[in-house]
Amino acid sequence: MVESPETAGHALVREHTVYECVMGSRAFGLATEDSDTDRRGVFVAPTPLFWRFDKPPTHVDGPEAEQFSWELERFCELALRANPNVLECLHSPLVTRLDATGRELLALRSAFLSRRAHQSFAGYAISQRKKLDADLRTHGAPRWKHAMHLLRLLTSARD
Repeated sequence: MVESPETAGHALVREHTVYECVMGSRAFGLATEDSDTDRRGVFVAPTPLFWRFDKPPTHVDGPEAEQFSWELERFCELALRANPNVLECLHSPLVTRLDATGRELLALRSAFLSRRAHQSFAGYAISQRKKLDADLRTHGAPRWKHAMHLLRLLTSARD
C-alpha cells in the first residue's frame, strides 16, 4: 500500500522531530480559557528521502491539531530571512521536545539574528496594526487577538 503524502509527512514529524515548542498566547502567558495550544517544531528528513525525484516536504501541518513543523533546511532558510514566526519558535520558553540536534539548533539561535529582523518584524507589526484599524472600522472595536499578536510580536522583537 502506498502511503499518502499527508500520512508520510505525519510520520516524519512523529519519528524525526528534533525540536518542538509551544508558541503563541500559551507560551507568553497571554492565554485565555478559549486559547488553543499552538505547537511548532523542526524535523530532520532522513537523507535517502532527498535522493528521490519527489523530495521530502518542507513543512507538515499536523498530525495534531494546531501543530506545524518545518524540515530543518527550510526552517534555517526562514530563520536567516528573520521570519518572525521562526525566530519566535527558536526563543519559545516552552520547549516540549528536544534532542541533541535540537540542542545544536538552539545553540545557534543568535547566529540567525541580523539587521533583517528589524525590517521583518516591523513589516509584520504594521500588518497587525492594519488589522486592528480594520477591526475598528468594521466592528467599532479591536479584536483582542490581533492586539495580542501585535504585543507579542513587539515583545519578541525587543527580546
